Amino acid sequence: MKHADLTLPWWFDGFLTRLLSIFVLVHAALAVFMPGGAASMLLGDRAGDRLKALDQLFAQPDFDSVMRIIFRIGSPGDWLLFAPAYRLAGAYGVMAQNIALYAVALVLFYRLCEAIATQPVARIATVAWALLPATIFHPHALVTEAICNPLLVALAYVLVRLATRDEVSWRDLLLAGVLCGVLAFVRHIYLLLPVAAALWLLVMRPNGLGPARNAAAVFALGFVFTGLWWGVIAIGQQRYELGRSIGGLEANLYLRADRMAVMGSIALPQTYLDRRAKAGRELATLEPAEFVGFTAQHPVLFAKTVVSDAFNLIANPGVAMLAGRYFGLFDLGERNYRDLNKWREMREREGPLGVAKLLWQTSPTGFAFNVGGSLLWLAFLVLAAGGAWTFARDQDVPPGVRILILGLAAYVLVLTSATAGYTRWDHRSGIEFILAFWFAVGWRELSALTTRRAQIANLRRW
Repeated sequence: MKHADLTLPWWFDGFLTRLLSIFVLVHAALAVFMPGGAASMLLGDRAGDRLKALDQLFAQPDFDSVMRIIFRIGSPGDWLLFAPAYRLAGAYGVMAQNIALYAVALVLFYRLCEAIATQPVARIATVAWALLPATIFHPHALVTEAICNPLLVALAYVLVRLATRDEVSWRDLLLAGVLCGVLAFVRHIYLLLPVAAALWLLVMRPNGLGPARNAAAVFALGFVFTGLWWGVIAIGQQRYELGRSIGGLEANLYLRADRMAVMGSIALPQTYLDRRAKAGRELATLEPAEFVGFTAQHPVLFAKTVVSDAFNLIANPGVAMLAGRYFGLFDLGERNYRDLNKWREMREREGPLGVAKLLWQTSPTGFAFNVGGSLLWLAFLVLAAGGAWTFARDQDVPPGVRILILGLAAYVLVLTSATAGYTRWDHRSGIEFILAFWFAVGWRELSALTTRRAQIANLRRW
């Protein structure tokens, strides 16, 4: 595969500048003119909790009260990075921040594809990524994906740039460490990302990056923000009450354990039950040690939840969120939290056919949209699978780069399926840029195969 020439600045590429302009204009129009306006920002998972936290934060009269709120709510990475934009311009400030991050990611993704493939592949991949439901919806939602997904693109771009240069770039090393640090601070699923990036540097030893100090720099920076927060906790917990975030690791472990308990008609760990009895109220968190012990006792139930989540993570096209909840083209009958859970509960009880039946009963229009979206998504995945196979065997791409891209996809899919309380379709959105790249490679291979067959058929006619 002949790779593109990256010596020219990105703004010299007319296709990219036009695509970027259209992307920004369309998303700006969606932010301003969508029915419901800024209220659409709250459609994301736990967006209402984040908005409530931000409102409480800015209602405080002094610094001491602000710290009290931050401690009580907990997991500041989950919501605090939206605070400056929200302070400046409210919901529209948050959406402007999200759109800006995605716009930068679009440019970096295009350049990433050019670095490891060809310009035609880069064009197909960026258009495909821009049209995916998550890329359309997340810039307008108060969700951590709006921060993490663009940063994952940036991290992949920086690491690939490190791997394809002949000299050490300390700027890129530091940038990779900072990106890992922000990702680990914002979402618990990325807590091991600094470890993974450091191991990649140590084992693969990309061009000019052999010394262990380079991996150590990425590792250290990868935990700097989380470490600072832990330090603040250690100092401040004597003064402020530390709460447990409903979106933290312990909360997700509890949700998964509770699903296992319901599925197997068994009790939760006795230590949890004792803590709940002592507190005199329902506790929605489970300690990691408790969770490990619980899954060790019930590995089959744990495996069932993982398989169910992995299937939903891959198979769900995201049409219900984009076309139903966001664009309002059909009504899913979701009036409360329980209604939102009915889809997962049906999937775990009766499988995909049960979900399809429930969807038909709820909204025939929604059923039609989801069938059409599922067929398109299936075609997308088939081409992406073929592209992944082609990319994995491409000897023109350095082995370290191939392992990086494949490893990042595996990291997100495996850890999400194993540790999240339950998976949503947009949990995979962090690596959808990789799927879009593989889709473009698969499209190129299919086009080449079709052309070769047509040429052979023409020769036989002669």
